[in-house]
Amino acid sequence: MALVIGMTALTGVTATSSISVAAQLPANNRNSQTIVDGSVRMIVTVDPPSAPVATPITLTLDVEAPKNANLFPQAIGVQNGDPPDDRLGDFEVTDRDSGTSIPVAGNADRRRRVFRFTLVSLRSGTLTIPPIRVSYQMPEMTEGPRQLTSQPFEVNITSLIGDDADPRVFREIKPLVPIVAPTAPSPILSIGLTAIAIGAVAGYFVLRRRPTVSAQAWANDQLNRVEQEWNQKQLSSPAALNQLTGIIRRFVEHAESTTATSMATHELIETVNQNDWPSDAVATLSNFLRLVDQQKFAGAPLGDDESVPHWIDQLRELIHNVSSASPNAKPSQRRGDR
Repeated sequence: MALVIGMTALTGVTATSSISVAAQLPANNRNSQTIVDGSVRMIVTVDPPSAPVATPITLTLDVEAPKNANLFPQAIGVQNGDPPDDRLGDFEVTDRDSGTSIPVAGNADRRRRVFRFTLVSLRSGTLTIPPIRVSYQMPEMTEGPRQLTSQPFEVNITSLIGDDADPRVFREIKPLVPIVAPTAPSPILSIGLTAIAIGAVAGYFVLRRRPTVSAQAWANDQLNRVEQEWNQKQLSSPAALNQLTGIIRRFVEHAESTTATSMATHELIETVNQNDWPSDAVATLSNFLRLVDQQKFAGAPLGDDESVPHWIDQLRELIHNVSSASPNAKPSQRRGDR
């Protein structure tokens, strides 16, 4: 009987015998395990054992057995189930490759098959890949299938945020650098400072006469750029939403003359409420930022790919409504009148 390896669960199997693993060989490193039961051997490997958030990790099952054995691997990353089983412990299964059955070199009576799964986590910390099971049945066996089961793997997922970063703050503000001014400036220094001051004043009037790009025009240009990169599949969902967060925060920063890029979400919402933003714009901004916060800091799963174009449209409408609501909502256009 040819080797049969399925990617589904043990459908139709009425009994499973008690597990009696003949030997579990010690692994050479902490990201590899070898499990042997009789004439069936399974090597499970996790590579790398440590990675940053959202970095793919490869889980590999290398199973070798007699060619007349029927193998039933655990269902991992099945998308068409009800509900779909697209998670493995603390990880999301983003891709899988079942490979093909191949003969073992130098032994025509044995065959092997390699399964590879791509795992990703948006949550940092010491995460666990649960035990992986492969059941097998051979014609001479009088009882139900036997199982080979690995031990759990611990994977260290490192955060992209520094250990000293406040999760409520989107970027660190550098401390001020003290500058000690001389108590008695020399005449040459005084002349130099006077020249710099005159140049700064002249530059101010020159720049004041030049037309400036409004916050609305800048933000719309950036949204168009993200939309184009998304359509060309140059951005993942987390990367696109992260860029959209930066765009909308900088729009608020320029439009409201406030430090929106360094505010926590609740502080930013309070600020736009105090500046009499339209209620629908406040609701859109709040819903978007809280969604991104949940994904970034709580590891909430991302929605489908339609969430990115949806939020691009929502933010474009928000920017238009805020910019056209009232003069108080567009202080960036008042600067030239001062």
